[in-house]
Amino acid sequence: MAQVQAVQGPGAGKSATLERALRSRSLRRRPRPLEAIVRLLLLLCGLVSILSTIGILVTLGENSLLFFSQRSWQQVKYDSVERAGVVNLGQDVSLAAAMDAQDRYVTLNLDERATLPFSAGQTIELGEEQMRVLTASREGLEVERGANGTQALAHPVDTALFVHKERTVLLGVEMTADDTVIQLSPGAAAAFQVDDLIQADEEVMRVLLVEPVSDMLAVRRGEDGSNPARHSAGLPLFSPAAVTLGEFLTGTRWNPQLGHLGIWPLLNATLMTTFFALLTALPVGLGVAIYLSEFASTRVRSFVKPVLELLVGVPTVVFGYFALTWMTPLLQQIIGPEVKQFNTLSAGLVMGIMIVPTIASISEDALGAVPRALREASYALGATRQETIRRAVLPAAVSGIMAAFLLGISRAVGETMIVALAAGAGPNFTFNPLEGAETMTGHIVRISGGDISYNTIDYNSLFAIGLLLFLLTLAFNIVSGTITRRYREAT
Repeated sequence: MAQVQAVQGPGAGKSATLERALRSRSLRRRPRPLEAIVRLLLLLCGLVSILSTIGILVTLGENSLLFFSQRSWQQVKYDSVERAGVVNLGQDVSLAAAMDAQDRYVTLNLDERATLPFSAGQTIELGEEQMRVLTASREGLEVERGANGTQALAHPVDTALFVHKERTVLLGVEMTADDTVIQLSPGAAAAFQVDDLIQADEEVMRVLLVEPVSDMLAVRRGEDGSNPARHSAGLPLFSPAAVTLGEFLTGTRWNPQLGHLGIWPLLNATLMTTFFALLTALPVGLGVAIYLSEFASTRVRSFVKPVLELLVGVPTVVFGYFALTWMTPLLQQIIGPEVKQFNTLSAGLVMGIMIVPTIASISEDALGAVPRALREASYALGATRQETIRRAVLPAAVSGIMAAFLLGISRAVGETMIVALAAGAGPNFTFNPLEGAETMTGHIVRISGGDISYNTIDYNSLFAIGLLLFLLTLAFNIVSGTITRRYREAT
C-alpha cells in the first residue's frame, strides 16, 4: 500500500502543478488591443452601411410622401360636341352606307382633297349612340360600339357624324382685380362645380356659383394667400389635382407639369432595356464563364479573365456613345429605316455588352469553386464532359450564378448614361423597341440636370421614381433568393 502511494505521489504532485498553471494568469487569454480595434472598426463599417441604407430609404420615403400629398395644377378641360366637317372643303361628314347594331365599321366617303377629320381614341356620335374610334383611315373607321353607356343602334345612310373634342377652358372676357364673375368660353361652365378651386396666372379663386346656361361663374378672389389681379381674355384656367398612388402605378402618361403622373412610360422603357440587356448578357456571360472554367487552358484563362475584368472599368458614357454612333446605324442597316435614331433596342443591347464581363467573371469564380472531386465522380460514372457540366457542375454552382445574374439585373435597371444617351429623352409608352423611350434613370438625369425649383411636383417626383427603383431592385433580390433556395432543396 505504501508503494502504491509512493508511485502515485509524484503523479498527484504533477496534476496539482498543472492545475495551478491552468489557473495562473500567464496561460489566460492575453488582451490584444489591436485585434479589438480592428473588430470595432469592422462593426462601425457594418453600422455605417446599414445606417446609410436606412437614411437613403427615409429620404426617398419622405420626399415621395410630399409628392403624393402635393397639389398639382392642370388645365381644365371640357367635352365639346360638334359636327364632323371635312377639313378645307366646308362639308359635313355622314355615313356612306347604312349600319346595323352589330357593325363595327363606319363607312365614309371622303373627297381626295380632304384632310381626315378623325383619329384613334376619339368619341363620335351617330344619333343617340356614341362610339369610340379604334382605327381611322380615308375609307372608314373601326369603332367600339355603345361607348359611354349608350346602346348600339342601327343607323341609315347619310346619318351625320358628330365628334367629341376635349377643349381647354378659357376666359371669355377680360377680368379686373375687382370682378367676382368669370365669363367662360361657350360650353365650359359644365366643367366646374361649387367649391372648386381655379388658378388663373398666379391667383387662386373659389367657385361659389355655376351658371351653365350663360357659362358664368361667381367666384371668391385671392384664395390660398394669392392676390387678385387683372386677367386677359383667352387665358387658360387650371384646376388642382392631387397625386394618387393608383394613378402613379397605373397611368400611361407622364408629364407632371400637366398633371399626367402615370409611371408606366418610364417603367416600361426601363423593363424593355433591361430585357434586351439580359437577353444579350446572360447567355454570353454564362458561356464565357463555362469556357474559361471547363475548357480553356491556364494560359488562355490567365489572359482572357484580366481583359474581361478590365472592361468592367470602362466608363458607361463610352458605351452610351458606342450605342448611339455604332449600334444604332448597324441596326438601321440590318432592319431598315424603322429604327429611330434613339431607340431602346440599341441601348439594351449595348447595356448587355457592358454587363457581360461582370456576369462572366462572377460565374467563372462560382464554377471554379466547385470541388474537382465532383467532376471526377461524374466521369467515373461514365458521364461525358458536357453531361458533367450540365448535371453536376452547374447545379453545384447555381447560387453563385444566380448572384451574378442578380448583379447583372441590378446594373441594367440602375444604368443611367447608356439609356440617357441612346434610348431617348421623352416619356413614351410603347412596346416597339425600335422607337425612343425614356427610362426612369434617364428621366432622373434629364430632370435633375435642368432648372427645377425645390419642393415642386417635378422635383419631388424624382424621389418617387427613385423609391420605385429601390423597391424594384429589392423585389429582384427576393425573387432570386427564393428561386435559389427552392433549387437547392430540389437538388
